[in-house]
Amino acid sequence: MTADLHITCIMPVRDGAAFIGNALDSIVRQSRPVERIIVIDDGSCDDSAAVARAHPAAAKVISIAPSGPGAARNAGLAQCNRGLVAFLDADDLWHPDKILLQLECLARRPETGICLSAFDNIADPPLLPGVTDWRSTQLGVDRRTPLLSAALVRSAACARVGGFDTSLYPFGEDSDWFLRCRAAGIATARLDQVLVQRRLHLGNLTRRFDNNARADTAFAVITEHLARKRLAQPPQLQPAGSQ
Repeated sequence: MTADLHITCIMPVRDGAAFIGNALDSIVRQSRPVERIIVIDDGSCDDSAAVARAHPAAAKVISIAPSGPGAARNAGLAQCNRGLVAFLDADDLWHPDKILLQLECLARRPETGICLSAFDNIADPPLLPGVTDWRSTQLGVDRRTPLLSAALVRSAACARVGGFDTSLYPFGEDSDWFLRCRAAGIATARLDQVLVQRRLHLGNLTRRFDNNARADTAFAVITEHLARKRLAQPPQLQPAGSQ
């Protein structure tokens, strides 16, 4: 196997013992296996690391002090210097052909640095009839939003863009990273197929923070993106003879 086809999957986890076994199962069941799985235990207070170490996936488990998903993913990226990188959150699931179909897409389009797929937001546990649930408005297939669990990325693109912004804690670092990819001119391909299930549950990290925190983070991410765009624009030349 050539080095450019070597695939590493990076999985950050914090207190995800109830989910991580299923997530690792979905990696093991890939029709095109990944070569390496790196689990970054982000200061879990449960048995996440132990579950990962005991799983047949034979993942490399790295434990760090609680620092957020951006820092956890950066710790995984520090282990990658070739091939392609996939991401899977410990509470998400891959379709068995996820890696195969995305690898074929990247092979058809060598100029592309990232391949994204559609994903399905599912409620786990299921919604209860007649009960107001924050997840109800978010369920269903999403073909537009970039999701790290639905991405396969060339390591050269990761090196060009750099790691995740750890100041964006505990969320927003993924949106910022995709915007930085766009600003760096990394070409992205999208597959229409639903290749990821994104599980919405009461323990989702972003669920723990109020709407003001979400709005502040979104404003910071967009402000930085616009600033980068302004810096990238060439200076406007004044017409000859103008003051």
